[in-house]
Amino acid sequence: MKKKSERKENRKKTAGIFLVVLLTLAVTGICIANSMIPVSGEVSRAEMKGLYEYRGITMNNKDSVLALTGKLPYLSKTHKNFELGTDSITAQYAVIQNLEAQDLKNNFYRNGAILFALIEDLQSIKFRGNDKTELHEVGYRRPEFEERFGKNNTVDLASFEAFLKELDKADFARNDSILPLVLQEKLSKQNAVEVNRETTYRKTAVLKQNIIYNEPLLGISVNVEEIAGQFGYDLKEYYGKQLECYIYDTADGNNPASSQKQIVLSIVCEGKELYSMPLENDSQKQQVIKYINLGAERFLK
Repeated sequence: MKKKSERKENRKKTAGIFLVVLLTLAVTGICIANSMIPVSGEVSRAEMKGLYEYRGITMNNKDSVLALTGKLPYLSKTHKNFELGTDSITAQYAVIQNLEAQDLKNNFYRNGAILFALIEDLQSIKFRGNDKTELHEVGYRRPEFEERFGKNNTVDLASFEAFLKELDKADFARNDSILPLVLQEKLSKQNAVEVNRETTYRKTAVLKQNIIYNEPLLGISVNVEEIAGQFGYDLKEYYGKQLECYIYDTADGNNPASSQKQIVLSIVCEGKELYSMPLENDSQKQQVIKYINLGAERFLK
């Protein structure tokens, strides 16, 4: 028979996992009407010439940079807001209901590549926007762009035209990480990399109030607010906000192929990581995913 302290520790650990699961359960739909928006198709010659006029501008010339963002050919009819930093741009797009996630990310990438090509000292770009159901956040840096496309895409109009045609035809999102920028940057600081991307799990939800969790197999019934308080969280801060749950594999960035993988569960809200915990093995990973996929109705009252 297990010792009382051991049972208490197991109960706390189980409650901790269930808390994380609960933070992702109460799903709500986001329904904002939007007109059908063209998302691909070859950039017209007039559009190309209009863009080419901005080649060589710098971030100091904010008026020109903002004017250029207004001429980006992809997602052009979507309401958006651009914020300019010293050497960075952050773009927030409105909900785009007629797009799949891969199409949305492809068009973020295309617009980002055009900005890097035309703005001399732009070093990083962040895009945020919703597809049919979920919020996506991606980030790009100049070295990544130059490694793929080189540095001579605007030397003349012909090279710029070839560059735009390549952008339109390529599928950039197929192998992209679905991890948000905050988690990608965290891995970079830890000198770690995401591996097995095809198995990375993502779930978004909006947290409801007054959640009571009942687990019949273990005989546990807990008030989630109270459990969250024990872990240092005030759930009231997050009611009505979209939460994102990610379960993903990581490895040592210096030798990802031969290093032992680590499984991580992270909760993100409004671009910030709220919670992170390691999972012991693939079996526990699948168990947590199973609880999430079972849905809110079974567990909430």
